[in-house]
Amino acid sequence: MKKIRCPYFELNDMERAYHDKEWGTPCRNDRKLFEYLMYVVLQCGLSWDTIIQKRAAIRTAFERFDGRFQGRR
Repeated sequence: MKKIRCPYFELNDMERAYHDKEWGTPCRNDRKLFEYLMYVVLQCGLSWDTIIQKRAAIRTAFERFDGRFQGRR
């Protein structure tokens, strides 16, 4: 049986995997929720496909973020 998915997630395999495994799935992990928030913020003006393609770079950029200011004082 063919899987029914939103037509805007049919561009490539990464979008299909995101739709099938993550989209609409409840999440209670603070770090994962922050990651999703960053995707939405960074997506402003870009296609969702661009954000999905750049997920690895976004994760790397925020991997040490723990919610505390870590700059110089």
